[in-house]
Amino acid sequence: MISLSSFDFSYNELTGSILSSGVFNNATWNAFVGNLGLCGDVEGLTPCNSSATKRKSNSKKGRDGKFTFGDIEKSTERFADKYCIGKGGFRCVYRAILALGQVVAIKKLNLSGSDDIQETNQRSFENEIHMLTEARHRNIIKLYGYCSRGGRIYLVYECVERGSLGSVLYGAQRGTKLGWGTRVKIVQGLAHAVAYLHHDCSPPIIHRDISLKNILLEEEYEPRLSDFGLLGC
Repeated sequence: MISLSSFDFSYNELTGSILSSGVFNNATWNAFVGNLGLCGDVEGLTPCNSSATKRKSNSKKGRDGKFTFGDIEKSTERFADKYCIGKGGFRCVYRAILALGQVVAIKKLNLSGSDDIQETNQRSFENEIHMLTEARHRNIIKLYGYCSRGGRIYLVYECVERGSLGSVLYGAQRGTKLGWGTRVKIVQGLAHAVAYLHHDCSPPIIHRDISLKNILLEEEYEPRLSDFGLLGC
């Protein structure tokens, strides 16, 4: 544990208390989401000395890491423009903080206004979404959930704060220097992600659109592969 600098324990159905020393001092909600029985001094988790913790650890029910459409609508004030961090074609992406402190990116897709999407493709789209919710890899963006309402589809992802590789190289962050070690780290991460999708998922998942805009970077430049060619986004 002495040399450990980061970790991700999400979606492992863990129980017990989180340490409050070392690397755990800077732990965030995203590292523990999907573990109903965990408690500790981390924003979004129940304190270990509360009675609610005892009830939660013995129950498979609850909303730990889960949310409703009402939650994301409230967190963006009904999708107000001030929360929009990107637009393109028939989509808009919002940054939101849910009630328990979880930071997410919400992509709103307008189906009714796009000639690229036909109703006959709706079922195959939903099937692919279901596959992505089962994908668990450190170099693949986490898809927390989705819903369809009023001719629109809402996709809720983890929020990767550093943005896309394209932005780092050519956009607002183009002054950022990427050493060769960092570049190799990004390429290796992407290779691991693609190998996982092709060989460890059943059926295999084909991305269809790997590009600079779809490679997101977290704070330590660990890559996350996103936007799996869905709806041509």
